[in-house]
Amino acid sequence: MTRKRIEIRELRSGVAATAVLLESEAPKTCAALWECLEEPIETDGIQAAWVGPEIMLVVPKHNQRVDVSGLPEENATAFPQPGDVLFRYYPPHCEQHYVGELHQDEAIWDLFFIYSCDPVTGGGSFPVFARIEEGLEALASECRKVRHSGNAPFRVARLPHRAV
Repeated sequence: MTRKRIEIRELRSGVAATAVLLESEAPKTCAALWECLEEPIETDGIQAAWVGPEIMLVVPKHNQRVDVSGLPEENATAFPQPGDVLFRYYPPHCEQHYVGELHQDEAIWDLFFIYSCDPVTGGGSFPVFARIEEGLEALASECRKVRHSGNAPFRVARLPHRAV
């Protein structure tokens, strides 16, 4: 059996972590996001705290290659753990979400990851589709800097499959 993996890299420092897709727990979400990663996602990471210390990446339009509007809430939790990588689709005109220059009439695709303990509740339930297995501590150190210095560029890309 092979496992699909992604790399999450903070581009200023070059620090990266590797996450494994949870295909058994979130098969439809994993398949959709793997397709979207045919070309790496490169975008600014935003410090957020919907469900804990997290970096939120708004998926650029050119990566939005599939229809995710009907994805089920696979492997969803309101209490994600450090290393969890999550995805949320917000349809147009959704009042729950507004980020910078994005407008209410646009759908928003959030890919985000939890980098530290300090769970916050009340942010809703979010599907966990991957888990960081290597490099979380170093990445978390860079993410804490984002909290104080503002947005930072991130890249999320497919890695070669690994046999288990």
